[in-house]
Amino acid sequence: MPYGRREERVTSILSLVGEVRYKRWYAVNAKGEREFPADSAPGIVCGCTPGAAKRLCHIGARSQSYREASELLSLLSGYQFHQIRFSG
Repeated sequence: MPYGRREERVTSILSLVGEVRYKRWYAVNAKGEREFPADSAPGIVCGCTPGAAKRLCHIGARSQSYREASELLSLLSGYQFHQIRFSG
C-alpha cells in the first residue's frame, strides 16, 4: 500500500451523462488532511465533472429562476435537482 493511502470511499458526481458513483482511495497529505487523488485527476470540482460544471453554470446564468434552471438541468441530465448550490 503506498504511503499515506488509507481506505476506499464511495462518492457520486454529476457528469454530462448524469450521476456517476465510483470508489476511490483517500490519502493523508503532509498537513494531515484527507485528499482524494482520483477526484483531482479528472478535474472534479464541487462534485461535478468539468463538462457538467460548465453546463450548470451556463444554464444557471441563462435561466430566469432557480426553479427553471433546476427543471432544465433535470431534463438534460436525468438527475433530480432540488436546489442549486455550489460550495467549494
